[in-house]
Amino acid sequence: MPFDHGLFTIDPVSSGTMPNRVEQEKHMSLTNLPTGHRFEQRSLDISPEYVVRYRAALGGASDKNDLSVNHVPPMALIAASLSKLIEEIEFGAGTIHAAQEVYFARSVKTGERIYTTAEISSNVVRQSSRITTIKSTLNDNDGNLVASATSTVITPANNLDTES
Repeated sequence: MPFDHGLFTIDPVSSGTMPNRVEQEKHMSLTNLPTGHRFEQRSLDISPEYVVRYRAALGGASDKNDLSVNHVPPMALIAASLSKLIEEIEFGAGTIHAAQEVYFARSVKTGERIYTTAEISSNVVRQSSRITTIKSTLNDNDGNLVASATSTVITPANNLDTES
């Protein structure tokens, strides 16, 4: 059964809320994720309501009857995909999103099912920081590439090592 995040739907079901401390213990710590770790494939169904809320959050006015809500803003697609990873990974206090690279192959219509996969492409400690790079791919129902993203986060290494 899919999980309705209120803005988009994620399969398979997750807790649906930001984790509390007990739930965080179930999450994977960056310390324990080796380079090459692959996350389970997830599906995203982005609703027109998500598009309206996403645009409103960026200062754009839109309503559900606006024809532009028929297509998902490209960065909204990446945000939906990254939200799933955030639910699975324990990033630790002091984590910053240091870099984001994206490639878009085509536009996505609201309600279109997109499949997202992610892999740790690098997870190293340099001086007192853990630098983790995660590569994500987003494909349509036919397996065609819709978008890809490379995200880099930096976490104080001691915050993760003491929390795991």
